[in-house]
Order: sequence, then structure tokens, then C-alpha cells
Amino acid sequence: MAGSNQEHEAESWPPAIYHQMPAILEYLEDHRVVVVSAAPGSGKSSVLPRCLAESGYGPVLCAQPRHLAAFVAMAKVGEEWDSDIEFTTTRQLLDRFSFPAAVLAGYGAVVIDEAHDRTLGTDVLLGIVKAALATGTTMGGRCKVVPPGDVLAFLPENADIIGVHARLLGLPVPGLAVRYVHDNLPAELIDIMLINSPVPDGRRRVVLATDVAETAVLVHGITYVVDTGLVSEQPPVRISKEAAAARAAIAGFSGPGRCHRLYQPEEYDDLDEHTIPHIRQDGAAVRFALMVKRHAADGIPGFEIFDPALEPAVLKNVFGPVLDMAAAVADEVAAIHASQPPGDVLAFLPENADIIGVHARLLGLPVPGLAVRYVHDNLPAELIDIMLINSPVPDGRRRVVLATDVAETAVLVHGITYVVDTGLVSEQPPVRISKEAAAARAAIAGFSGPGRCHRLYQPEEYDDLDEHTIPHIRQDGAAVRFALMVKRHAADGIPGFEIFDPALEPAVLKNVFGQLVNGGYLDKLGNLSDKGEREAYDED
Repeated sequence: MAGSNQEHEAESWPPAIYHQMPAILEYLEDHRVVVVSAAPGSGKSSVLPRCLAESGYGPVLCAQPRHLAAFVAMAKVGEEWDSDIEFTTTRQLLDRFSFPAAVLAGYGAVVIDEAHDRTLGTDVLLGIVKAALATGTTMGGRCKVVPPGDVLAFLPENADIIGVHARLLGLPVPGLAVRYVHDNLPAELIDIMLINSPVPDGRRRVVLATDVAETAVLVHGITYVVDTGLVSEQPPVRISKEAAAARAAIAGFSGPGRCHRLYQPEEYDDLDEHTIPHIRQDGAAVRFALMVKRHAADGIPGFEIFDPALEPAVLKNVFGPVLDMAAAVADEVAAIHASQPPGDVLAFLPENADIIGVHARLLGLPVPGLAVRYVHDNLPAELIDIMLINSPVPDGRRRVVLATDVAETAVLVHGITYVVDTGLVSEQPPVRISKEAAAARAAIAGFSGPGRCHRLYQPEEYDDLDEHTIPHIRQDGAAVRFALMVKRHAADGIPGFEIFDPALEPAVLKNVFGQLVNGGYLDKLGNLSDKGEREAYDED
């Protein structure tokens, strides 16, 4: 169901940034900071750093808000620039400021890309860089040394794995060989991560995993277990004593081991004895009802609910109108494939789970000739090359790319003719995009030739969208997260640090710090507690 279609013409070559480089370089002769505003596909992410390096401003440090964009931009720039251009993420760069080193002194230019996205991390980074330019001050930090032996760390979500991995890469701790395990690990990576994955001599293997690793068949030879005590839910919830025991026991399968629990004994005492069946958890009735409706209720006489905790009356209440976004996107892709000339399709979805749902739905449709790829910000580096760079499509097939809003930057997905836009962006719950973002999505259909955007929302819904994307710092609950990040990365160690956005006044932050103390994120002296350390990262 397409709410509206928009056609776009192709962009020109060479990228538009080439024509503006003389002016940019001229500005840099007289100014230490230059703001570059350019449309997607103009070359600001890949061409600009290369031109800066060629003009004597190297080494160039480029910070992207997403690790996926950093990886692809690095691939586009090319290996010949490895020594002159370094790509990193906003979060990794923030972590560098936690250690006593003159970070900026080692670079001729710093490019903060996608600054208009206004993530919390970007706002903190802008404040730090501004202060560092004026004072040359950076921050100090600390690290811990652990005796030999492999480590298994349990984390609630895939995103947490990515965050810890990025943080380990940014720490001055050599000798680690990091692996990761989660339930959505592609088959191609299971062999690499678990089976045929030798660790170089002298290195310590560190396995970052969700609760899927609680079964001992997956990870062998573990000496140390780091247990966060959390399991994947929205939001993450505490595990049971039963699960805590299973995690701790993994440290003892191959020899003496130790479990390091990141929670206090009194917190352990408050855990449930056994894991609560999913069917009894909050919100499970709706999900269970959908599964019953699809797989059993209409076609299996005598079907009964296994757990008496969910009575038939409860199921009856949860059935109602269901907006099946996966079906809508899959049907739109199928309609394009059946009725439109050849051309690749890019579909925007709010969450990784939606990508999986649409992929499964497309596989179940009688629509031959599709080659499905997917892109999201938690895509492992090993798969980025497969999905985006060296991923030939068999002759006669139409490429369909399922993506989150990370694909709004044109550096990622090329050659798109048709865009399917759900009009949603990843939040909890998903929220409507802005007209600005809608235009950026639609424009992707026109980079390589005439294209069309199929919007799965009506014109009147478009009219109600905000003109511009609301900066993360102004969104509900952002003040607390921002205050934690400021407390960790900037406030105590960088004189002259200023809040980039006047929407968050110092008085607001002052009130928030009181909330942080009451919530256990700060101690009474205003220092980050262990809980505050864990939570002080950019969740964007």
C-alpha cells in the first residue's frame, strides 16, 4: 500500500564536494572550524577527508555516529590512504578522551560527520572538541589487568556487545582477541567466531555474548565469566538464580574458574529462584496470541495452551486489529518486482527485528528473482563487505536491501531505483520520521538514475510530520543520558566545555544531577558509581 510515490533524477559526477573544496580550503586558512552542509551523496564522508589529506591537513581523523558508516567510508576512501585518514565512531573517539593523551595533537584535521543528526554522543563530542581547541586539555582514565585465561562476558543485547567491543578497541589494553556470540549471528560467522577461530599466541580470548551462551555447547575453555545479571528484554530484566548459576558454572567446565558478577550479593538475594516462562511476562499475551493465530488456533482441533497462566479469556482480549508492517513492506516489494522495470529496492524499517520479519516474509512469498541484503548499525564488520561492498547479484535478479535509518546516508547503498519508506525510525516505540528525513530517504532513489519513493503512509500523515528531526538532546529522557555522558567524558576535566544546544540549560542539568544521585548513578560526592559507568554511553 503506497501512500505516495516520488520520482527523482540522478545525481551528477564527480561528487559536488569537489567543486566546493577550493572554498573549504580557503576558509581553513583563516578559521580552525568550518561547517560543511552538503546533500547525501555529495562526497562529504569519503571525498572530503581525502582532499584534506592531499592538501596537507593529514593525518585526518573522521568520526561517524555509526560504526557501519565508518567502515564503509573507510572502504570507499581506499587502502592507499590508511596512514593519512583514520575513520572511527563518535563513541570510540569519546572514549579516547578518557585517557591522558593529547588526542587532537596527532591529527591535522578532525571531521565530525553527520553532525546534523545531533545524537547525544555528537553533542558531547562537539563540546569536547571546542574546549580542546581552546585549551588543549584531555581527560584521564583507568584500566584493569586480569590474570591469564579466556573470558566470557554476558550482555543483554546485541547492541551492548557492539558497545563493549568498541570500548575494548579504544582502551590501551593490548593482547585481547575479541569474539562475539548472539542468536542472530549469521551462519557464515558461527564458524569464524566459535569453531575455527584460533587465537594468536599470547593473546587472551574475550567472548562477548547474550544469554544464548548459557548453554555449554557453545563456548569452551572459559576461565572467567563476567555476568551483568541481565537478559534481553525491552528494557533488559534481571536473570534468575537458576540462570546465574548456569552462567557461573561455565567458568568451571575446563578447569578452575571464577565468575565476576556485576551486581551485589543483596541484589542476587532478590532474584527469582527460576526463570519466568516467557508466556507469563509483561506483554507476552499479545505476542503469544499472534503466534497462536498464525500457527495453530484455526487448524489444530483440540489445541490447548500449555501454561494455565494464560487463560483463553486473556487471549480473547488481546486479539484485535494488527498493523502488520512486515506484510505491508513485503507486499510493496513484491508489487514493485511484479509491475516495475528492473531496478534495485531499498526498504527502510525501524528496527533490526523488523528487518528479520520482512526477510522471512519475502522468503515465504511466491516471488522468484529477488536477492535480499540487509543493513543495520549492528552489522558485524565481517558482514558489511558481504552485504554492501563485494556482493554481486546473480544475473536476472533484483537486489532488495532491507535497512534501518543508518542507510539514510548515501555512502552506504548505491544503485537504488526504488525506495520503500515506512516513515518510522528506531525508538521505543518506533516514532515518525521528519519531513527532512523523508526527503533524504526519497532522494536515495535518484542517485544513480531516475527513481521512485513508495511511502507507506498517506499524504495527510506526511503533512503532520515535523519539518526537521528533533535533536536527541531534546527528546524525552535525554537529559539524564546526556548528563551521564557529560559527567564521564567532559565536565570534570575539560575547562571551557559548553553544552552545544541551548535547549538544555545548565539549570536543567543541575536538576538532572540530583536525579542521578537518587538513582544510584552518582555517589554523594558526585562521582560516577559502577552503575553510572555502565550506563554512560551513547544509546543512539
